[in-house]
Amino acid sequence: MERALIIDTKNTSVDWDLLLTRQEIGIPKPKMVFINVSGGGVRSSLWTVHTLQYIDSITNGNLLKQTQLITGSSGGMVGAAYLRELYLLKIKNKLNNIYDAKFKNNITHCRYAVYKWNCIFPDGCRYYYR
Repeated sequence: MERALIIDTKNTSVDWDLLLTRQEIGIPKPKMVFINVSGGGVRSSLWTVHTLQYIDSITNGNLLKQTQLITGSSGGMVGAAYLRELYLLKIKNKLNNIYDAKFKNNITHCRYAVYKWNCIFPDGCRYYYR
């Protein structure tokens, strides 16, 4: 146990040294980003994907790179999860451009959209279609 503590202390001190060195030469710490999206079905999914794509593009890809938490409800979370999956594919070099308009069309023009929403949110769809 003591050996593990000594090793951990050495590794921690290296990280502190690195942090102090970054601050001394003027490299700022990256911003930590939290995103909260609203619900609202397919319309909210589209709005979330469009907005996050736009903000990430004008920040040169830093929005999604620095995002630590995405929270919300309903359609907004579906859109955020979709864009996050696109970002993961980009990181794995399986996708080049996550800002393509076809991804927005994928959310809104799916012929099974109503069926999917009914499976994901059965209570909400039950009251909506009465």
